[in-house]
Amino acid sequence: EEAQDAVCDARAGIQSSVADLRALTPATATADQVQSELQSIQSGLATIDENAAQLDEDRRDQVETATAQFELQLQDLARDLSGLTVPEARQRFRTSVADLESAYRSSLEPIDCG
Repeated sequence: EEAQDAVCDARAGIQSSVADLRALTPATATADQVQSELQSIQSGLATIDENAAQLDEDRRDQVETATAQFELQLQDLARDLSGLTVPEARQRFRTSVADLESAYRSSLEPIDCG
């Protein structure tokens, strides 16, 4: 139960960070803000990974699959935005964050925390 609570708390934190990124606008978002939210997401994923082994097999499989899918999308976001000029990053920011939000909804959100 403790591991499940940790996974669900981390999932909620990731959801909050994704929402915070979504609320930023390309014109006003700073690199520090984006980096802070991405670090928070990475921390949440690490917490989920640390606790997944303590879950029952079915839940563990669901959590591991979900985090793997979400991590791929997060890596894609980082790759998409790295090395870009500020104007280019601003143009891609909205699409990348929307993709990340979609990845959250399809991978982490279905984890049963009820």
